[in-house]
Amino acid sequence: MPKIGAASASAAAEEKLAPCALCCLLLVMKGSKRVWNLTKEAKYDLVAGDYLFTPAGDVHRVKYFEDTEFFIKWEGKWDIFFDEEMEAAKVAIDKEAEDGYQLIK
Repeated sequence: MPKIGAASASAAAEEKLAPCALCCLLLVMKGSKRVWNLTKEAKYDLVAGDYLFTPAGDVHRVKYFEDTEFFIKWEGKWDIFFDEEMEAAKVAIDKEAEDGYQLIK
């Protein structure tokens, strides 16, 4: 199931959760943001017209560069867990230049 947040999410905890969505599609309508797929160690810069397809179970972190509107669609049940403290997320985002994640264009 899609999670937004903690890099410390464990695979063991994931296995205890009931299966939910098969996939998620995000389409940016206005604005821009960066999405880190913490599961795959990749990051994506998205602007209006861009989309991102994500399989269930991947963990993400998001930074908005400006007011952003987006459309999100998923198949099946879907849960979002906000399991990262705001300050921890800010620190991680501030270190983005040295995060080692591959920027996918």
